[in-house]
Amino acid sequence: MKKVLSVVLSILLVFSAISVVFTLPATAKTVTYTVFEENFDGLEQGSSLGSTQTIPQENGWVKSGANYHDTVLNPATDVDGFSFDAVSGTQVGAFKTWAKPGIVLNVTPGVTYNLTSKFYANDIGSNIIKAIYVFDVTGKEGLKITENWARKTTVINGETISSFANADVSGARGVWLDANISFTPAEGVTKVFIAFYSEANGSATDMQKSLFIDDVKVTYTVEVGVPKVTTVTTGADNKNGGVAWVEETDDGVVFKAVPYETATFDGWYRNNELVSNNATFTEASNVATDVEARFTAIYKNLFPECSFEDEPALSAGASANASNALYWGNGKPSDGVKEINDKDWFGTSYAGDVVVDNSFIDSLLTGVSAYSGKNALYIIRNNNHSNFKVIRGLKTNTDYYLTYYVYQDKE
Repeated sequence: MKKVLSVVLSILLVFSAISVVFTLPATAKTVTYTVFEENFDGLEQGSSLGSTQTIPQENGWVKSGANYHDTVLNPATDVDGFSFDAVSGTQVGAFKTWAKPGIVLNVTPGVTYNLTSKFYANDIGSNIIKAIYVFDVTGKEGLKITENWARKTTVINGETISSFANADVSGARGVWLDANISFTPAEGVTKVFIAFYSEANGSATDMQKSLFIDDVKVTYTVEVGVPKVTTVTTGADNKNGGVAWVEETDDGVVFKAVPYETATFDGWYRNNELVSNNATFTEASNVATDVEARFTAIYKNLFPECSFEDEPALSAGASANASNALYWGNGKPSDGVKEINDKDWFGTSYAGDVVVDNSFIDSLLTGVSAYSGKNALYIIRNNNHSNFKVIRGLKTNTDYYLTYYVYQDKE
């Protein structure tokens, strides 16, 4: 609800209740990015994954040994008379045992990557070892991966390379097992080969002895700082043009600006270049940086605190008292008006004004936040006790307009 008050030849503006609203942003947030994902259901049943025997430029499947299978199949029908269900969907990847099939990924040094997947090895034959190995293959694009039966090594163009990260996959045969590994490439490592390894012997067929894989996913998580928002006001005033702030969402950040009644919003700027004319716009967390909100003042705003953004504010659980209030009356109704304090606030008897943040507002009124910015003026101890604010520098024979927003329950 908006109220407009015309004050003529007066330096006292009388308040009943003011509230402003906002969601207080955190200083940073965690964002997870997916760099590789495959559950095999979007591929043609019975087809090859197209694994190459050489290290590719881009992310992709690889294998050592040209004749080793890398097949997309339905395990309920396609495993030489043996059957089981996929983890998700209906299809899985089937890979020749011993052969170290896997994926090659372009990576960033110092970033921790997490691979999650599911391994299945039939309980016929003799599947005894299952593991994941990670190799540094930086600068080896186009070179051939040759056959190599040894654990924890791979051979590329005749060079034997040892793994820098390893994870055994343990558990019973005939069930899906969690097959996960985390690894952090060292400085200079920009490409890795993640090998899926298993050993199988016995009288089962090659397809029955396959290592079956489902739901492969590689991710990394980073902490993204929340961009800083600043405001610039030009025109009839060099301050108090409006409020601008940033809020976090699951997918990014939302920038919001609200001009005061005495100003207009001119847009969001970075490096003196216009980013958006919209008062609200969204950016992805990984591209959003500090931004400037610009306002043009049509009239000079004489109210010093405005939206109370620069005032110390109480958070949820804090108690208001004389030391943290803009004004805190402590008297009797018969005591009359108290003296003006150093912030030009005063009142009668037990009147009180305190600045609170969004968490404080929510603790009183669940789901309610400020009209703009992060703080609000909370009028307390107000029963039949008046609160006042001194506005200085007024001119005689001039109309002044007070505009403010007050929260009101629906009931």
